[in-house]
Amino acid sequence: MSLAARRRAVASAEARLAATSAQLGRSWAGLKEEGTAALTPGRVVLAGLLSGFFGGNLAASARSAATASPDAAAAPLLPELLRLAQVLLPLFLPELASAFRAGASAAGEAAEPAATAADAR
Repeated sequence: MSLAARRRAVASAEARLAATSAQLGRSWAGLKEEGTAALTPGRVVLAGLLSGFFGGNLAASARSAATASPDAAAAPLLPELLRLAQVLLPLFLPELASAFRAGASAAGEAAEPAATAADAR
């Protein structure tokens, strides 16, 4: 590979990197805005109530398991934590996931013209 070909390849890679970096910054800003908008007071209160409820149940099941067998104290924790995640995550993720999907599709569309323009040089 000649020096000129290597320089063209590096210039092309730099152009793709710049386009991707700019799109990442825009996507991150959009994600932050969507995340802030998703945290409404009602959702925060509901998440607090649910986490308190499940946390209390988790502590009670851990205490009952510890009294039954000291070795089995950690066994019921994982299913309870998974149930807690199932309840709490959908409260916050729909808006964040849609913002991420919109940013990812826009990133793919923006990166292609920049890469094509860099390859044309």
